[in-house]
Amino acid sequence: MRNLILVFICLFLISCSDREHANPFDPENPDTKGAPTGVSVISNRDSVFLRWNPMEVNDLLYYLVYRMTGEGDLATYDTVNVSERTFLDTTVVFDTKYSYAVQANTVFNKGTLSDTVSIIPGPYNFWIADFYNYSVKRITYDGVHVIKSDYFTSPIAIEADPQRNQFLIADYWNKCIYIIDKNFLELLTIDLEDRPVDIAVNSSKGEFYVLFLEHNQLVTYSISGRKFETINLPFDVSFYTYLTYDSVASNVWISGNGADSVFQFVLENSTSVLKVHSGIVNPGKIYADPITGGCWIASDSGIVRISDSGVRQIYKTNYYIADLSINPKNGDCYYTGYTLENGFWETGYISDQGSVKILGNDYPYLSEIQVVPGEGAQGFIVAQKGTWRIIRFDSTGTEIGELGSFDARLDFALE
Repeated sequence: MRNLILVFICLFLISCSDREHANPFDPENPDTKGAPTGVSVISNRDSVFLRWNPMEVNDLLYYLVYRMTGEGDLATYDTVNVSERTFLDTTVVFDTKYSYAVQANTVFNKGTLSDTVSIIPGPYNFWIADFYNYSVKRITYDGVHVIKSDYFTSPIAIEADPQRNQFLIADYWNKCIYIIDKNFLELLTIDLEDRPVDIAVNSSKGEFYVLFLEHNQLVTYSISGRKFETINLPFDVSFYTYLTYDSVASNVWISGNGADSVFQFVLENSTSVLKVHSGIVNPGKIYADPITGGCWIASDSGIVRISDSGVRQIYKTNYYIADLSINPKNGDCYYTGYTLENGFWETGYISDQGSVKILGNDYPYLSEIQVVPGEGAQGFIVAQKGTWRIIRFDSTGTEIGELGSFDARLDFALE
């Protein structure tokens, strides 16, 4: 009987101890450590949005938000009412690192500081279509935080329509184009007759161009979904055929993967004139030059630049070029690829002043790249195969952020 009483006493003490540490304000609480949990942060241009889980504590007076600029010290920044669990900071400066923490305060004492979260706000957000992960993600300027994500069956390409502040997503298996706003609200679904492998948008004219896989066609649609023109292509479209729209010269350029040619369609009123640029080894990703017109092509034997009049220049000969991105502010061409001689990877850019190497073989297998628009040298975001992550670099090649859980066949767009 005495032993049974001792057992009951022990169980009572243990249960009391459990109840005591169940208080979310208790620093010994294994879940909260006495601090707000679930603290997260996102940015949208010059605003930073902080969120956390509410604390169910009696006599809670307010939350204190702490902020640190750069590598300084955390300091009290603002007070938030207990009924709120969000905070909007509109006093941030582009390309500056900000760190935040939250603290709960009661009538009697202050709680523990939450985990610190950091962000670098800037003038753009990135959109990423992830074909094999069935998703489209909108991520912050520093490449660290997901603003919003949604499921799509097979998002093979994404393009911004800046004049209407919307995005077009080509869905390969569903044979359609989804038009959504920045909050992923579906505005329109355009059914297609074939599987799209790439799209390009003519925002000023309110139309877009689609490459069809099975029928080997280039088809023009209005943003409202009306089909305008169908062009039968003189080659077989593959899963790795790409196109771009040249707004300077009003051309559509297509890389003829497998045909060793690039096809230029000059759009003239109601007709299209075809020009063929042959002798380009296995052309891949292709991008219009927003400054002078023409296009840049990633190929198995370097970077090829073709002017509107057909003048050809070749850079990085004896390189396999995985991807390119053109800075719309100055026309600099950012690239990632490796040398055919020794397989060493290299990332850099080509400007009127020459070629600049930014990253070396310390960052191999970079399959996609997107430069941040701006004057002079700029930062960029890349996708790395093997680690399946997105890495964000500044203009000097310093890593400033990363985000994981991506797959192959990505496509980037800017907001």
